[in-house]
Amino acid sequence: MNCESSSVGDYNLVHHILAAIAIMLLGGIGALIPVLSARFPWITPHENIATFGSFFGTGVVIAAAFIHMVPPAVRHLSNPCLMNNYGPIASLFVMVTVLSMHLVEFIMA
Repeated sequence: MNCESSSVGDYNLVHHILAAIAIMLLGGIGALIPVLSARFPWITPHENIATFGSFFGTGVVIAAAFIHMVPPAVRHLSNPCLMNNYGPIASLFVMVTVLSMHLVEFIMA
């Protein structure tokens, strides 16, 4: 068992910076729609469309977490170089986070 640190691998900094800029721009546009709709009534989306968009966005965040974050977290926390097996703790964090997101969505809707 080799417990030395490993290299980062194929990490493309330019792609990560561009992705962060795209997320900030699109998030800013999405956050400005309610602000602009107060001034320009023709921008106001229908209530059902806004609710669907909110639920769809929550689903995208949860799906991205399950696909991109949970498997590496379980793999790294189950590493034999750790003193204990912390793999189940990653699943606990996922469960608490999903339930918290649903609670917040339920309270805000």
